[in-house]
Amino acid sequence: MGGNASVTRILCYGDSNTYGSRPDIHRRYPADKVWTGILQVKLGDQYRILEDGLGGRTTDISDAGSFERNGEAYLQAYLETHEPADIALIMLGTNDLKTAFHRDAHDVATSIQKLIRLVRAKSSATKIIIVSPIYINPIAAKITFGSWGKAAVAESRQLAPALQTVADEMECYFVDASRVAHAGIDGVHLDVASHAALAELLITQIHAIGKN
Repeated sequence: MGGNASVTRILCYGDSNTYGSRPDIHRRYPADKVWTGILQVKLGDQYRILEDGLGGRTTDISDAGSFERNGEAYLQAYLETHEPADIALIMLGTNDLKTAFHRDAHDVATSIQKLIRLVRAKSSATKIIIVSPIYINPIAAKITFGSWGKAAVAESRQLAPALQTVADEMECYFVDASRVAHAGIDGVHLDVASHAALAELLITQIHAIGKN
């Protein structure tokens, strides 16, 4: 399929909400329940969805010395692995808002600019969709595996306007996941219904790109 020039190749680069982590237990949803898998089924054989979601991934921060969680550090290799890309979809920012990193929505937007430049350096023809993550629910401050506090909850609601500004300035497409999706019981990860709703929103955007 990769050699078929008529197939639209869509790279999906994100964190645990692209990986498909469940909010109720420390497991992954089946592929057909994750928004990337739903995209593949609903878009059909004329599209190839290439998913790279990693729990804890940031835009450009090495989390506790964990190089592979640094989204900027790994993105270039990912782009080269799946070259050529027709569309690159980036959904990151939630992990940047962890208390330990002292970041706000503006900081995230600045880092997303760096990722956009990396994609453009590889191919100016690749269309880019910036997806603003869902809101962090206040319960996230209490969960044992997370480290988000009240400030992160508030900043998560500022991501959409900050990221839309960047997308507009850098002539990227923009989708706000929080319009249709929300966190499940753990306050951070998408529930099943939200994966399906996000997929439908993205399908609308992808079809619109195809008409341009």
